Amino acid sequence: IDWPTYIGIKYRNEEQQTMLLFNYIYMQQGSASSFEFEEDTTILPVTVNGLKGTLFLKNDWEKEWNVITWIDPDSNLQFGVYGNLNETDILTIAESVSLVENDK
Repeated sequence: IDWPTYIGIKYRNEEQQTMLLFNYIYMQQGSASSFEFEEDTTILPVTVNGLKGTLFLKNDWEKEWNVITWIDPDSNLQFGVYGNLNETDILTIAESVSLVENDK
């Protein structure tokens, strides 16, 4: 998905029938993100590469998506990783994200 203020990339593992979504949103006035969660969701504050974030953990993460999101206030970007990943793996993937300037 590629909109002017939103980029989303899906990765699929057909063999295991799982999917991972990485996205980032350019935050501007009127921007909003929402996360739907139920009673079985644990919400934890996290730090991703020195930036404040939130981790939404489901009890049944192998069938439901866990979500980690964090904001880079210097670039006005909100990042997110969604997928059938445990706490360690989703945080590791988030920590691997880095902002690269594109000279297009």
